[in-house]
Amino acid sequence: MIPTKHICPTCSKEFFGRLNKKFCCEDCKSDFNNRKAADLKKELPDNKLLQKNYLILKELYPESMGEVGIETTMFYKKGFDFQAPSRKVKTHKYGFECYLNNGYAYRVLNDRTVQQLLIYKSEELDNL
Repeated sequence: MIPTKHICPTCSKEFFGRLNKKFCCEDCKSDFNNRKAADLKKELPDNKLLQKNYLILKELYPESMGEVGIETTMFYKKGFDFQAPSRKVKTHKYGFECYLNNGYAYRVLNDRTVQQLLIYKSEELDNL
C-alpha cells in the first residue's frame, strides 16, 4: 500500500495515509464532527426524526432535483420515517401535494408497480 498525501479539513495540515483517510488525527476528526453536529442543531429543531429525514432528503436531492423519481425503498433503507411530522402543502401552479421538511420538500408519485418520491428545495415549489 502506497501512502497518499492528504490535507486535513480541520487543521489544514498535510499528512500521508491510506486512500480514504480524511483527518490527520482523532482530535481533528472529533472537532470536525462536533462542529457539523452543532451546525445541524442550529439549523433544525430538536427532533431526531426530522433531523434524520432532513439529512436523507439533503443527501438524495442531487439524484432527484425534482425531475427523477427515487424509489421509496431507497428512503426506507436509509431510515426515512414517513410518519415523522411534516407540513403538507399544495403547490400554487399545478396543485401538487408536497411535504415540507426544513428547506426540502418531497412529493409521492404512485405508479402501478413502484412508489417513488421527487425531492425539491422549498423555493422550487413556486414553479409547481
